[in-house]
Amino acid sequence: AALCFLIVGILDLIRERHSFHILMICAGLFGVIAAVYVEEDIRLSNILSAVSVHFFLLEALTLFGEHKRSAITVEAGGWVTSTIMYGDLSFALGALIDVILSYFYLLDSTADWDPYLMGAAIFAAVLWLLCAFIYMGAFIYEYNGTERNVDTIEGIED
Repeated sequence: AALCFLIVGILDLIRERHSFHILMICAGLFGVIAAVYVEEDIRLSNILSAVSVHFFLLEALTLFGEHKRSAITVEAGGWVTSTIMYGDLSFALGALIDVILSYFYLLDSTADWDPYLMGAAIFAAVLWLLCAFIYMGAFIYEYNGTERNVDTIEGIED
C-alpha cells in the first residue's frame, strides 16, 4: 500500500504540481522503508512506520483545508461533496488511529500481540478501505457524468 501511495504521489505531483502531494510521497516513502526493515530491525521499522502514519495524518488534515472539489460540486451536486467529505473523515480517523497505535508499538515491544490493538488496527484498515471505495465511487460518478455531458453536447451540435 505504501508503494502505491508513493507512486500515486509522484504521478499526481507531476500532473498537478501541488505541494500537497509531497506529504503523500513522504508517507509512502517512509512506509516502504519501514516494510523493508520489518524483518531485520523491528524497532527501526516501527519508527519509520510512525513517521509514515504521521505524514498520512497531516495529509488527511490537509484535505479538509486545501483540497478543493469545485468541479465535482458543480457537476454532481452537494451530495457528492458530502460523500467525499465522509471519505476524508474516514481517512483522517483511520490515520489518527494508526498514529495512536504507532506509539503503542514504539513504547511496548509486546504490543504487536495485543488483541485489542489488533482490533483497533483492523478498524483503522477498514476506515482506509472505506475511504478508497468512496473516492473511487466519486471518481466513477464524476467520470460517467462528464461522459454523459459530452455526449449530450455533441448531440446538440449535430
